[in-house]
Amino acid sequence: MGLLPSILNSPYISSLAEKFFNETQNNIVSLNNSIKSNIYERGANSFTKLTSLPSYNAAKSTKGMTHNDSSIMFLQAAEQGPGTGAGALGGRASSIDLKCGRVSSITNTAKNPDIFVNDSFLHDAARIYISQDTSLDKACKISEADNPKFENRSGIALIADNIAIKGRLGVKITTSPNGESNSKSGKISSGTGIELIANNDVSDVQPIVKGNNLISAINTINKRMNKLTGMIMDIAADNATLRLSLAVHTHPLLFPLALPSPELSVACGISIAKNMKIGVIDGLSQKANLWFDDFNYTYSVGGEYINSDFNRTN
Repeated sequence: MGLLPSILNSPYISSLAEKFFNETQNNIVSLNNSIKSNIYERGANSFTKLTSLPSYNAAKSTKGMTHNDSSIMFLQAAEQGPGTGAGALGGRASSIDLKCGRVSSITNTAKNPDIFVNDSFLHDAARIYISQDTSLDKACKISEADNPKFENRSGIALIADNIAIKGRLGVKITTSPNGESNSKSGKISSGTGIELIANNDVSDVQPIVKGNNLISAINTINKRMNKLTGMIMDIAADNATLRLSLAVHTHPLLFPLALPSPELSVACGISIAKNMKIGVIDGLSQKANLWFDDFNYTYSVGGEYINSDFNRTN
């Protein structure tokens, strides 16, 4: 059974308040008074957990605070410990490192008080790393896709088993436009995008489709197909009319010759003219429209290109 939060040890509770406790609060007080101290030593009821932890291998300039297995460190960039990152080269690389559960994924190491351990994006349980100068792709072992490599720039890394972002009124993720300055006073000369990469696998990263442009493309294709279907139906109807004329036509006789059928001659002339219009003139118009549609929707320079120029996913 899970223990309820302790109110006996709350700084906001005094003995004068006990007469106002409800049944649940009285039960908590009784539980806290009777429970054995070794339960608290195991961290029950939010008490300090007594455990063995390895020592943190901090650089001399590192300052910070640690409580249990949580820490906030102020340091020169050293993503994987002293001697790594931009801090090893000097210069401005101020960083803030927040973490819980140092090297927790290596069980024997995480409980060994006789060793020193470095930071590790791979093995720390949860970590927020903020740095003035860092190479996050290398430090976090993130595969490179189409965006410029994340190196030698300011950066923020968030790593944990699960990360939840909730905006009650929405969430916006954006990149800077051309002309803005980066953290080293350089001008951003080319737009960069947002990459969603599952499993850190960049082998099949593709542009994300833009929904409105895709709908426009599908509607245009449907319109062209309806036009082509109408042309085919007109040709079929014309062929049926011609075949009917063929079936019932007669030839005037000028013995011993049979003269051309006047009604069939008229029907063939009309059919030839109509087929020229539908099959050649309208057909060429449709081919031109299809070429324009292909350029407009499937080429990046097209006005309604269906893919995003910047954002990609696998």
